[in-house]
Amino acid sequence: MTLNIVAPKSHVAATVISDWEIWTLTPMGFSSDKAIAFLQDVSTRMMRSSACREHAELVALAFWLREANTRHILKAYNESSYKALGTVVHFTPANVDTMFIYSWVCSLLTGNKNIVRVSSRSGAVQTLIVALLNEVFSFGDYRDIAQRNLFIQYQHDTQEGAEYTASLCIDADARVLWGGDNSVNALRRFACKPRCRDISFADRYSACVIDAGTLVKEDTAKQAAATLLKDIAPYEQQACSSPRVLFWLGSRKSLSQFFGQIESGVDRQADSAITTKNEQLITAQSVQLVTEVNQVIIGGAICVIECARFEEGLLDYHVGRQVLYCQCVDTLDEIAESISDRLQTLSYFGIAKQALVKFIGQPSITGIDRVVPLGRALEFAPQWDGYELISQLARRVVIE
Repeated sequence: MTLNIVAPKSHVAATVISDWEIWTLTPMGFSSDKAIAFLQDVSTRMMRSSACREHAELVALAFWLREANTRHILKAYNESSYKALGTVVHFTPANVDTMFIYSWVCSLLTGNKNIVRVSSRSGAVQTLIVALLNEVFSFGDYRDIAQRNLFIQYQHDTQEGAEYTASLCIDADARVLWGGDNSVNALRRFACKPRCRDISFADRYSACVIDAGTLVKEDTAKQAAATLLKDIAPYEQQACSSPRVLFWLGSRKSLSQFFGQIESGVDRQADSAITTKNEQLITAQSVQLVTEVNQVIIGGAICVIECARFEEGLLDYHVGRQVLYCQCVDTLDEIAESISDRLQTLSYFGIAKQALVKFIGQPSITGIDRVVPLGRALEFAPQWDGYELISQLARRVVIE
């Protein structure tokens, strides 16, 4: 496919990327009221749309885009000491339909101009978002924003696509690179300005830890089950922050009892289609061929594969579908032996914050950028993958 501008729909760009008007325009101010108002309008229309309300991820996005939230995010920054970098080019992922919005919003709020390459494999959620953006871009009050933000599509794995990518990279003041390790490394090979900033989000995975000793009461166990499902059901468990690994602080017996008890409750909240069960079974069989598996537990829609020891190589067999690789541990410290710097988010249930602080403080832990309560793993924040996106997407001016 040739390059297509999907938003603003009314925008007509020159045939040659280097001739696009966006490169010559002045950036907007850091934390501009107009950008905040624009995002509030997007949020309002998203919440009013019955089609959007059918998707939990869009409801969460609409809530995140509210003016109260954006002003809260920016409160920590001194407006007078930050300025936009210029033009930021975003190469966004295909596995999570809403992710391209989050990094773009952070860049928009810093005043940057943005060119966002969205996936050509448009899903229903992406289509709804683009339609809403086009609606708000059309308002006269936001003409300045529409001129400075382009959402484009093209087939990147062709010769023509490589030429588009090269043209975008050579003039970018910053690049936001989403994708697997190979995709990020491939994009880095394209020439860019000497001072161009690269913010890379490569292959990561996430895990959760549950203290079985806190699940004695039935209500507490149901709460743990509901929050766990909230983290692994959306996006087919393909989001980097969605747990694929469970560290169970307790016995194998308590693990099987817990998932046996929650079966009926989880079934009411998630799709237990035959295709899902088949893929869970295939994953379990594949894992049993390469490592020691103690038990496979089906708890409603969730499939737990309890291994003698979790190894990151097992993630090659993971295809989503609410599958959790599990390792039973006696202490938090045992987790450190099974993880690396690829671990992004650790969500928890029944663990004291003080114990987590002590655990994370161990010098041997080189991974884990986020530690959040179970059920909040998918909540985006400008602090992501160890980056402070607002400050990374801006230039700080020091005045003495």
